[in-house]
Amino acid sequence: MATIIKEIEVDVSQLNRFAAIVAKQYDKQSRFLKVTLLNSGERIKVDKASTAVINARREDEVAKTFEGTVNMDGTVTVPLTQWMLQLDGTVKCDISIITANTTVLSTTLFELEVQEAAAPDDSDIAEDDNCGVLIQLIADVQAIKDIEAKRVDAESARVTAESKRVSAENARVQAENARVTAENNRAKTEQARVTSESARVDTEKRRGTAETARAQAESSRVTVEAERVKSEQARASAESARVTAESKRVSAENARVQAESKRETDTAKAISDCNIAKDSALKAAVTMMIVNDDTGKTYQGSIKVIGGKPVFEYDEVVTG
Repeated sequence: MATIIKEIEVDVSQLNRFAAIVAKQYDKQSRFLKVTLLNSGERIKVDKASTAVINARREDEVAKTFEGTVNMDGTVTVPLTQWMLQLDGTVKCDISIITANTTVLSTTLFELEVQEAAAPDDSDIAEDDNCGVLIQLIADVQAIKDIEAKRVDAESARVTAESKRVSAENARVQAENARVTAENNRAKTEQARVTSESARVDTEKRRGTAETARAQAESSRVTVEAERVKSEQARASAESARVTAESKRVSAENARVQAESKRETDTAKAISDCNIAKDSALKAAVTMMIVNDDTGKTYQGSIKVIGGKPVFEYDEVVTG
């Protein structure tokens, strides 16, 4: 037989605002409510050791209580019994939870709207005695469904975990491969570093030797530079002396040139003067007769200018 299980949420601290639950008049052992209890909107998980009942009051003001069952998930399942659906109209209901120490917690009211049946039902109301068994069966089925749902969830979680494990294993393998590659690269790098360090040590030794040679060369350069500076100073002094001597030589040369020019001028003047004097002497020359009393010889002489100098020339006069 088909059953209808309607899931609702009912509060124990505030009014329930949902629409009335609709059921059909004369239905029997086919309609049930799966109820989640709330406390101001917060879910209440009912203890499995508690007893759940539904309290119903029809429009004829007759009220009855029917036992339900507590589910594994903390909800409760209660029946909509043949008695509750006997009369059409509104049935006011609430749920009560009775704990092991007989404390009672009830929800606020909610309404069940029983819709009138098209045909009357002449059967006696006798199913209520079997209602508890049916509810228990429904609860057992629900428990099985809950267990199956949990199993499905657990299997899904297992599959997800296995998938994650496989992914993690793949990631681990990749990481291990990467680690091995990195280690190989590290070993190669270390070998290259050792080789480089050895080359660096050799280079450092050569650099030390070169530095010693450089220092020696620098010392020699400093010595040579000092000697060069001294030589340069001596050259500068010599150059200064040469410049001074050259200046003196130029001055002396100038003086010599001037003296030579003056000498040449004076010589030319003297020659000119001698020539003039010679010409004058030639013009003024007279023949003289000279008698040597000792020998009795007679000489005829005259004064001439030869080479710019006056020269007296004479000849013996021979008489015939």
